[in-house]
Amino acid sequence: MKKFRKRIKQPQRDRYVLIDGKPVKEVDEGRWDAWMDEHPESERTIAATQVEDMSVTTLFVGIDVIGKKGKPAKPFQSMVKGGKGNGCIRAYSSASAAEAGHQEMVRCCEKYFVEDSEDR
Repeated sequence: MKKFRKRIKQPQRDRYVLIDGKPVKEVDEGRWDAWMDEHPESERTIAATQVEDMSVTTLFVGIDVIGKKGKPAKPFQSMVKGGKGNGCIRAYSSASAAEAGHQEMVRCCEKYFVEDSEDR
């Protein structure tokens, strides 16, 4: 069954699929939708870490979330849900950068959001 993807009016972003672990631009929206349906979030997740009441997840989102012309595409993203870090997001251009960024975001959550609350 095809998942429903809410269409939000926003500037068109480049779409990507992973081929041999590397993001490759996909200009056909139907093929991109099909690829995303065939590769659920669980398959596209690079790392997931729980820090107290915060969940840090890094995955291939398949869209250049930054979209700056002349800059490398950043279709990987780390995000924090819950706790004081809720809403923190970072984007990356490669899986290896996303892995390193995930660890950095986890350390940031531990240092600034957990230690900060213990000091009070």
